[in-house]
Amino acid sequence: MLNSNNQSITGIESVPIGLNELVEFLKTSESSLSLAMIKGLLKNLSLGDVDIDKLALFDQQRYHRRYLYSDENTQVLMLGWLNGQRSKIHDHMGSNCAVKILKGTATETYFDTSENNQIFATGSSQLNEGEITTSCNDDKHQISNLQGGDQALVTLHIYSPPLDDFNLYSLESAAIEKPTEKDKWMYEI
Repeated sequence: MLNSNNQSITGIESVPIGLNELVEFLKTSESSLSLAMIKGLLKNLSLGDVDIDKLALFDQQRYHRRYLYSDENTQVLMLGWLNGQRSKIHDHMGSNCAVKILKGTATETYFDTSENNQIFATGSSQLNEGEITTSCNDDKHQISNLQGGDQALVTLHIYSPPLDDFNLYSLESAAIEKPTEKDKWMYEI
């Protein structure tokens, strides 16, 4: 797909694209996107503070998910995180995921499974504005807003195919939770 300057938005070169161009490109996609393609799209995505502030929503009870685009191949969500909010520990079974930090600093914690089938943290990293993280299949992780003060975090997530199948994990038990259809709709990853 070409932007108004006749440059490829999916090529190797870095060509800034807006949210509308991203959605128009996704509408033309006839299959799920590779992790490299999703990461390239997010790398080129450029949203100004005005756009981010207009689209980001926050909730005192849990972080807020805002669907920006969804079809059978792809989902695009903007998540608004207040200080101290975090996702449950989860994976992305069958789905490629890339997350771009739009505002603030995110903490991502990675997990693995021990010999007794309980999970344990293997490390964490802080992701600053503009940075991108990726995960797929049985990668287990948790994203948190652990910034000081009352600083908000805004992230943009692309899932391909849409995140319809995932597992939830607990540090207290070896049990893996499979959300019901109702839980998937209500659960805020």
